[in-house]
Amino acid sequence: MSKLNVGDRLLVQASAFLGTLAEMSTVVEVTDFGYIVHIDGDSPEWNGPVDTEGHVLIERGDGAMVRS
Repeated sequence: MSKLNVGDRLLVQASAFLGTLAEMSTVVEVTDFGYIVHIDGDSPEWNGPVDTEGHVLIERGDGAMVRS
């Protein structure tokens, strides 16, 4: 998959761990682990990390980002 840019659209994958469905999002920041995205319909101030395939990421206590 090629790297996306700010403003590009990305499907955020469903997460059984979080109990969330797949949703479309907009990339708001490109990072070394993937992207920070804003999911359609979420509060304007909420943005979250996903990998390049759209899997939601969670930060571990040691600062590493892992799939949810």
